[in-house]
Amino acid sequence: MRIRHNFPIIKTEQYDCFMTTINTALGFDSNDKAKFKLRVIELFETSGLKVTQLAFPGISKRTIYRWRKRFIESGKKLRSLLPLSTKPKKVREMVVPYQILGFIKEIRKKYPRLSKYKIRVFLDSYCEENHLRKYSSSWIGKVINRYKFFFNIRKEVRRKRRSTEQVTRVKHCPKQKDIELGYLQLDGIKVYFEGKNYYFLSCIELKSRQSWAKRVGSISSLNAKLFLEEILSSVNYPIHTIQTDNGSEFKGYFDKAIEELKNTQHVWSYPKSPKTNGYVERFNWTIQDEFINYEIDTATYDLKEFDERLDDWLIYYNTIRPHQSLNYMTPNNYLVQLQKG
Repeated sequence: MRIRHNFPIIKTEQYDCFMTTINTALGFDSNDKAKFKLRVIELFETSGLKVTQLAFPGISKRTIYRWRKRFIESGKKLRSLLPLSTKPKKVREMVVPYQILGFIKEIRKKYPRLSKYKIRVFLDSYCEENHLRKYSSSWIGKVINRYKFFFNIRKEVRRKRRSTEQVTRVKHCPKQKDIELGYLQLDGIKVYFEGKNYYFLSCIELKSRQSWAKRVGSISSLNAKLFLEEILSSVNYPIHTIQTDNGSEFKGYFDKAIEELKNTQHVWSYPKSPKTNGYVERFNWTIQDEFINYEIDTATYDLKEFDERLDDWLIYYNTIRPHQSLNYMTPNNYLVQLQKG
């Protein structure tokens, strides 16, 4: 137990001495063993050894003298009666095989925001290939913290949201288990970095968690329409529902493009209700946390290189990265499983 108060300005040595005295007194007052030792010593000094041993038959002569000696040599300070630490001089240390350490370090360097749970999926495969024992997620977390495997820590990029005005139709975000394959959620992201805005369109298929993203010059209905057409041309299953918020980019050209599709409905979420668009909002957070925050500086001098890196990251996200919501499968593998039935 420690206390801190505002005291008048005093020298550091005086303050340390004062606080030591207070902490010692508090420590002694709350320690039953120290109080017992003081009682034994006081009885020994007033009544002698025989009376003390009759009163406390379990305490040997040697122990009484040792306690009294330490108490007197300390100048009769109460803290000398407090039990000493029983911590061993040498404690067990965590031993990490160099192969495992190198593997975790490299994967954290490449994907700084990959969690211990997802790293375990890759590590299990690595251990099987190299005939090594497997390790738990908590063990991996300890290794990351102990060896400070935190690379390319970046400041969060400020994200600006748009206001919404369109009347909506969806009250609650649909649950994955209650929908059929072919339900899309789309959104736009506006990122501000070093005095400039960068715009992105994002999309996720709710059942398989297959995702898309694209950097655009502006968040307009024409760009949203072209983005949707790219998505539709890349999937091999019918799209029955497209859900968006009430942004202007999802009206005009975009809405007309959906009207031309057969058996596809466009539904809207309520204004100021991002939870209704929960899946794509979560994907927006992931792409910003795992990719944009680390690569946005590339966009300041080479947009083509940035776009290529974004495409590589999307391939990684859909085909390599484990997803906790899919029981650590990838969206592509889960999609294949869904289509097989």
